[in-house]
Amino acid sequence: MLQVTVMSVMPSDDIRLLDPYSLLAALGKKVIRPGGRGSSEAIFRLADFQPAQQVLDIGCGVGTTAIQIASRFGCQVTAVDIDNRMIGFAESNIHKAGVTEKISLQQGDILALPYADSVFDVVTIEAVSMFIRDQQAAIREAVRVCKPGGYVFDHEFVWVRTPPADLRLEFDNIVCSGMSFETEHEWRDLFLYSGQHDIQVIPIPFDLLTFRGMLRDEGLSGTISFLARTLSRQAYISRMLWLIRVLNKVAPYLSSVVIACKKKDGGTNSFQSSHQF
Repeated sequence: MLQVTVMSVMPSDDIRLLDPYSLLAALGKKVIRPGGRGSSEAIFRLADFQPAQQVLDIGCGVGTTAIQIASRFGCQVTAVDIDNRMIGFAESNIHKAGVTEKISLQQGDILALPYADSVFDVVTIEAVSMFIRDQQAAIREAVRVCKPGGYVFDHEFVWVRTPPADLRLEFDNIVCSGMSFETEHEWRDLFLYSGQHDIQVIPIPFDLLTFRGMLRDEGLSGTISFLARTLSRQAYISRMLWLIRVLNKVAPYLSSVVIACKKKDGGTNSFQSSHQF
């Protein structure tokens, strides 16, 4: 299978250069997002997916959310990611899940989505906008392809308190190069700037690589498999120890949110009254 092949041939020097998302994908982790499965379940509850809906999953990663939406709710999903490596992982996982007829997998950039206006009933974005320099343009593009009355969901990191300057520099520029995010209020403002007003922000705890988080997201067998792959090569062990060390330092300052936005349809806003947590 693709994941085993990628891991078996990757030189150690390349492993040491992997960013956290690519590292976790190479080790077979299925859930690679700040809030884990909790963030996806929040989106699923709010979206109230219906089988006839067209869904766009931006930044699909290894395909986990797209697979869940297709298999659990019967939606037709278009899954896009800018990274060819992630497309490869997603293709393998979609095939193994038996939902190839429900998911169209494409390479795509959130800043230039290759779709007409108002095509999708629901648009999901997970851990993508925080890597985009022009975040306002990214949100406008996601809203553009969503149908009036449809929903855009964006799951991203937030700072819950200001970290020390050296720790933030390490996280922003070394751990996740190019990442930029601030508070939940600033994420909400990006949707307000796009002309939307029917917005909720749902806090989601960050415990991506804690033992509790691993068991919740991957299950017992998935956690054991992930640990076995990590221990299979010294380069993986070294890279994971480095990642865990930095995340343990920054975790007290980090959380995540799901931003839920109902696109204007010319009528009254009803998101907050009809979808409650």
